[in-house]
Amino acid sequence: MKKELLVTLLKEPFYDVMGFDNESKGTTFNKISNEDLLKFFVYLSNNSVTIPRHLADYDKNYASFKQFIGYIVVLNKESKEIFAYKRLEGSGAKDLVGQVSFGVGGHSQPVISEDEEGNPVNGSGVDIFMDNFKREFNEELSYDLDADSGALLSVLGMVNDDTPNSIGVVHTGLVVALDVTNIKDVKVKETEVLEGFVTNIEELRAQEKLESWTKMSLDVVEEYLNN
Repeated sequence: MKKELLVTLLKEPFYDVMGFDNESKGTTFNKISNEDLLKFFVYLSNNSVTIPRHLADYDKNYASFKQFIGYIVVLNKESKEIFAYKRLEGSGAKDLVGQVSFGVGGHSQPVISEDEEGNPVNGSGVDIFMDNFKREFNEELSYDLDADSGALLSVLGMVNDDTPNSIGVVHTGLVVALDVTNIKDVKVKETEVLEGFVTNIEELRAQEKLESWTKMSLDVVEEYLNN
């Protein structure tokens, strides 16, 4: 059976609901306020559907939908260090080999809860984000987040890349900074396909093959680290 994923964002209605102007559509990064975030979670809760991933990627009937990705940037604000990774030969996709990224995340899966009568209902937008955030973090990285009482999660904005023929055409990301206490202890789990390392903004800007969402998010991550 094909793996199902949560498909959430209709391009035009989503931008209208968030209050982004026309210049913000397309390939861009948009900062969002706490008020915007609440709007987003309500939209996510009320306007998401669950379909098999192959339909979300290739069926033209779903071309107007955006797949929601939680894009986690693990960093340490005090030292201004960022955890990043490079895709190795074993990752499969030849066009991605050698690319460097600081975003950890993946496709959102459905979250089912119960109403007062015990009937299954879709989870709230907050539940969808937090459940998938925890799942993706634990699948991708080795770090005891539960033991890090000083860890802080901060939402930075929305990233979107509608460059023709790019993977971003069918995806939109909520970029969040995860400030951890011991960044040197963060490791990738899949060492045969990823090489993890601790770096900084200057070194990332010097990378020749920087993944598009990472490139688009650099300025706001740097601003977060410096404020």
